[in-house]
Amino acid sequence: MTTRNVIYLSAAATGIIALGFKFRHLRRQWGTPQLWAVIVTVLVASLTWWCASPQSIHLLNRATGITNFTAPLVYCLGTAFAGSAMVLAIFWRFPPALAWPRAITVIVAYAVAIAAIPALFSVSDVSAERITDFETYYARQPTVAAFLMIYIIMSGIGSGLITFGCLKWARSDDLADRPWLRRGLRLYGVAALLGFVTYVEKFLAVISSWFGLHWLDTANTVVPVVVALPSMLSALGAIVLPIWGPRLPLLRRWMHRWAAFWTLRPMHRSLRRVDPAVVLATRRKSLDPHHRVRRQLIELGDLEWILRRHFDRSVEETARRLGQDASLSDEDLSATVHAAQLKAALLRRLSKAALGPKQLRHDDNADVPDSTDFDRELARWLRVARAFVSSPIVAATVAQLPQQRHPLTTSGPKS
Repeated sequence: MTTRNVIYLSAAATGIIALGFKFRHLRRQWGTPQLWAVIVTVLVASLTWWCASPQSIHLLNRATGITNFTAPLVYCLGTAFAGSAMVLAIFWRFPPALAWPRAITVIVAYAVAIAAIPALFSVSDVSAERITDFETYYARQPTVAAFLMIYIIMSGIGSGLITFGCLKWARSDDLADRPWLRRGLRLYGVAALLGFVTYVEKFLAVISSWFGLHWLDTANTVVPVVVALPSMLSALGAIVLPIWGPRLPLLRRWMHRWAAFWTLRPMHRSLRRVDPAVVLATRRKSLDPHHRVRRQLIELGDLEWILRRHFDRSVEETARRLGQDASLSDEDLSATVHAAQLKAALLRRLSKAALGPKQLRHDDNADVPDSTDFDRELARWLRVARAFVSSPIVAATVAQLPQQRHPLTTSGPKS
C-alpha cells in the first residue's frame, strides 16, 4: 500500500471513529443543528479522503465502468466539505435564529457549485485514467478547467473565510469566559488554513498548466497528501475541545483520586488487619475512585481509633527527634510521627503486647483530626501513608521497639 493510500485512509478512519462518538448523541439531540453540522462535516470529510485514495479510485472506476469517475466525485465531496465546514462555523458563532439565514445562503451557493461539476464533467473528454495528476493533465481542456476552477475557488473561498472568521472569533471579547471554545476555533482555523494553502497551490498549478508550465505538477500531488492527516486531526480537535475541554478538571480529579487510592492502599491493607470488619466493600462502585478513597479515609479513621490505645510516647519522642535531625518540615514531621505511631501500635496490637506504663490511656478527647475539608484530610493521610511505607525515620523508630511476634510483612486480606 502506498504512502498516499495510508495517509488518506488513516484520515478517513479517524473521521469515522469520531462519527461513532457523535452518533450516540443523535437520539437525545435530534433537532440540534450544531450536532448535525458536525456530523455532516466529519462524514463528508471522511468520504472525501476515502474516495481520494488511489486504491478507492481504482475500485470505484472499475465498479462504475466510467473512466475517472472518482474525479468529479472527489471534487463534489471536497466542495461539499468546504460548504459544510462553513455552516458548522456559522452555527458555532451565532445563535440558531441568526445562523440559519447565513447557513441557507451557504448551502444554496455550494449546492449550485456541486451540481455544475458533474454536468461539466459529462461533456468533457477524459478517456485516459489519471489517478494522481488528473488536474494538471486535463487542465487545458475548457470544460475540465471550468469545473476544476469551481471546485478550487469555492473550496478555497470556504477555507479562507473559515480561517479568517475562526481566528478572529477566537479573539472576541464575548468568548472571554469560554477558553475551550476559543482553542477549538483556533484549531478549526488551522485546519482551514492548511486547506487554503492546498487550494492556492492547486489554483497556481492549474493556471500554470494552461501556459504549458508544469513546475508545480509534483507539488500538486504532494501537498494534499502532506496536509491531509494534520488537517483532519486539527478539525477533530476543534470539534472535541469545546465539548471535552471543560471536563478535563473532572478527568484530572478522577486520575488524582486513583493515584491517592493506590498511595493509601499499602497502609490501609496493613492497618485493616486490626479489625477486618471495619472494611466495607461496595461492588457497584468498585470503579469509582471518589467513593473508594472516601471509604479508605473513613476506615483509616476507624482503625486509627482502635490503635490509639497502643500509642506510645517514647515512639513519638523518638520519631520527632529523628525527624527534627533530618530537618523535616512541620507537615512532614507531623505525618512521620503519626506514621511511626500507627506502625508501632499495629505491631503491638498484632503481637498482643501488654500495655506498658508509657502507653497513652485511650481518651475520647484525644487529638483525632476531624476536618470537614475532605481534600485537606486526604492530603494529611497521603503524607502519613507515604511515611508509613517508605520513611527511613519510621523504619528506624520501629526498629528500636522490642522484637514482635507478628511481622508487618504478614499478608492481609485482599481488597
